[in-house]
Amino acid sequence: MYLSNVQHISTLHLCLAEIAMLLPQLARLRTVQCLAIETWCAAQALDLAILLGPQSSSSSSSSRHVEFQFKDVTGFTSMSVSRAFDTAPQIETLRVINLRDEDYIYVYKVLNEIATAQDSDEEDEERRQQNAVQMMRQWRVIEDRLVSKYKWIASMAHISSFTFGFCYVWTAAVWREALLPICPNLKHLELHGWSQLGSIPGTNQIMDIRRDSEDAMAACFAAATRLRSLVLVDFPISSITSKTLSATHVRIAYSKNWSEPVVVEELHEFLESLHNTQEVILDVPMQQPFRSTIDSQFRHPLLKMKLYS
Repeated sequence: MYLSNVQHISTLHLCLAEIAMLLPQLARLRTVQCLAIETWCAAQALDLAILLGPQSSSSSSSSRHVEFQFKDVTGFTSMSVSRAFDTAPQIETLRVINLRDEDYIYVYKVLNEIATAQDSDEEDEERRQQNAVQMMRQWRVIEDRLVSKYKWIASMAHISSFTFGFCYVWTAAVWREALLPICPNLKHLELHGWSQLGSIPGTNQIMDIRRDSEDAMAACFAAATRLRSLVLVDFPISSITSKTLSATHVRIAYSKNWSEPVVVEELHEFLESLHNTQEVILDVPMQQPFRSTIDSQFRHPLLKMKLYS
């Protein structure tokens, strides 16, 4: 009972199970900050209903500002929504960082199978086409499952600041059906991890899937007309359609785990096509594969480069 009046809470190094036991006791909670959440003890999924809905069955209140930052990316943590929301969550700011879902494995497995089926040396063309069609049906099933998992994002009608990572398995349907509905309300958007659905050989079907996903991403940016700041971490420059950006401040950052170089020509093309942006900050580590970008003489009025060791 002594916790009933708590409105702000900050935790460090707790497991999801411990957080799940704690939060329902806080009926008046407005701000939740859970940092360095341990992944070694992730025996249960991250239940978004705990974060977004009322903190107890007898309370109509819900948190307005929530931050969930997992300690590292060494393990997998699943995500679920245990119950539907009767009304739109009141949350205004949400940060979920370092959430590495095991769907990462399944999505890449199917994409590799699609690429393999299309590159097959199967002499029977009809059989090869049938295999490709079957693989695409399996892909649609996975997309439907991913949309069901991320559809909760679209329910946040009052959200103005949204941060999420990782987005590695965000397909076109996830971008369009989960993120796009909230984009018109956003003033800040921060996304972590987009690898163009993996470094899989670019067969026709794989290229179509990537292109559709990046078109959907561009539609989200175009719909975010109130956006003041956009932060993209570990996103290839070539995947960002800058003509649709309305954010006044853009930050593109790369972690030390990113393995692809920043191509100066792609960066120049990106900057030249911006219309409303006042400043672009590029955060890169002082190491390979970024040396060519760091050592180049490239300059642009919008660009500020920040180096870290």
